[in-house]
Amino acid sequence: MAAPIYCFCHCEKRTKIFYSNFPQWCPVCGLDTERSLSLIPPYKIPSPFITVSQSPYSVVIRPTVGHFIESYTASDNLHIGITSSTGEVYDYDENGLNIGSDVWKRTDCLSIAMPPHSAEETTVTWDDSLRHYSQYPDWHQNRYHSDDHNCYDFVIGFFRYIRLASRDSRYASKISFTENVLLPETTKVAAYISLYRKIQQEGTVCQTSD
Repeated sequence: MAAPIYCFCHCEKRTKIFYSNFPQWCPVCGLDTERSLSLIPPYKIPSPFITVSQSPYSVVIRPTVGHFIESYTASDNLHIGITSSTGEVYDYDENGLNIGSDVWKRTDCLSIAMPPHSAEETTVTWDDSLRHYSQYPDWHQNRYHSDDHNCYDFVIGFFRYIRLASRDSRYASKISFTENVLLPETTKVAAYISLYRKIQQEGTVCQTSD
């Protein structure tokens, strides 16, 4: 598991100091941080990553190969799935439909909570919808195509099945979902990953605001 990121302001409120291991010396003024007061005490930066068991009723995303923190770049492909009320992942790939694959439990994931498709939605209706939808012959292994019939088609198809796509255009197509829902989240993830990797290389990262 990746080390957490923390932040504090030691001698200047405009300068945030990010770290994983608390620095003995302030990288701004050089004073011993254990023998001097910090203007803003350390606090933890929330990680964008989750475990799937903590993300019911969601779209979950992970790199197709590798892990977000360790190896992900903006040019890498992403794999997506949908979670049940208990966080069990339904996804579709070259092996066909997968339910509860251990791969999702072994990697850091991004989660996007889905709005309910009706005011009366319950655990039973969501899970039943997911089970019924996943039994369609469209999700057999021999129907898979890496470009034209893949994990994104599985997820967008579910949006249509529960009539979410008809009420919110962001969920109506792969393009609109990617541009309006997925891209803003992955942009935040990219910033977190960049900061994390820089901290691992340099020990601390200082950011000064105007």
